[in-house]
Amino acid sequence: MRFLWTLFKLGVFIAIVGFFMKTYGAKWLLTVYLQKELGTRVSVEEVKLDFVNSQAKFSRLVIQNPLVFPEGGMLFVPKLFLDFDLKGLLNGKIKLKTLDINVGEVRVLNVPGNGINLYALSVMKPKYKDTGETGAARFEVESAPQFYADQVILSLGQGTYTDLMGANPLQKSHELKLQHGVFRNVEGLRGVMDLVIWETLKRMGISAPGA
Repeated sequence: MRFLWTLFKLGVFIAIVGFFMKTYGAKWLLTVYLQKELGTRVSVEEVKLDFVNSQAKFSRLVIQNPLVFPEGGMLFVPKLFLDFDLKGLLNGKIKLKTLDINVGEVRVLNVPGNGINLYALSVMKPKYKDTGETGAARFEVESAPQFYADQVILSLGQGTYTDLMGANPLQKSHELKLQHGVFRNVEGLRGVMDLVIWETLKRMGISAPGA
């Protein structure tokens, strides 16, 4: 009986350790991935994994302003839901059936010399590719996307726009009013951020750089 009880306690201990390793491992992987690709600090408070259905839910995700901007949060995401395509995973490709992003608040800054903070994220910047026939450097925004999403469901809540370009700083608040907007066949983090930025600035009445 004592031997069985010892085995039971050992099994419970292994299950708990395995759960925490998977949970915190997923949080760590998402944080490291986003920080590397976005080039700024990212925090995730909670994660729930459903291995049976190949799903993951991340809660209270915060993306900070890029380092060249004033310190503070830029994107506040209460919920991020991923529904993986298991066949794609088995074939070595990251494909999502659904990527559901609920952005509770977006804080847009326009700063002299740096422009709009959303466009300062690393994934939005052109990257050196090679030298063309003329000897001029050629750039690409993103190499092959790291993942594909059959559909992205995007919600946007509050938005604030702070313009520091003039002598008198200007700040406006906006209700972005996007609930469960559906976008099909989105490629990579660049594609996701394009959606977030485009929909945010459009609803604020702000023209994107070069538009």
